Amino acid sequence: MASIHIAIDAMGGDCGPRAAVTAVQSFLSHSSEHGTVTGAVEFSVFAPREAVLDIWPDAESHCRLVHCEDVVEMHDSLRSVLRSKGNSSSMAQGLQSLAGAAPCDALVSSGSTAALVALSRM
Repeated sequence: MASIHIAIDAMGGDCGPRAAVTAVQSFLSHSSEHGTVTGAVEFSVFAPREAVLDIWPDAESHCRLVHCEDVVEMHDSLRSVLRSKGNSSSMAQGLQSLAGAAPCDALVSSGSTAALVALSRM
């Protein structure tokens, strides 16, 4: 069975990384408890490294953790996102992973929809 690789923008949404990281943990825990092949789904989590490790100290043994310097905030203007966070934010790097050398199959982000659409057009 081919694996599915999902990119997670862990910094989107009202709860910051806690909701996204907890969801990945829950999925992996549920999959292993019910005999589902956990290797069939792989995760790359995009966020400042410390933000994820504060919530899930052994995250790197369960998923690929990609350190990102910047975060797209809900109040950021599209201009500032495109000019200053267009390559270094968790959202931008997650989008870039969709077309990389070893591309992810999907991206999940609960951040600014306007910023996601604008960055995806770049």
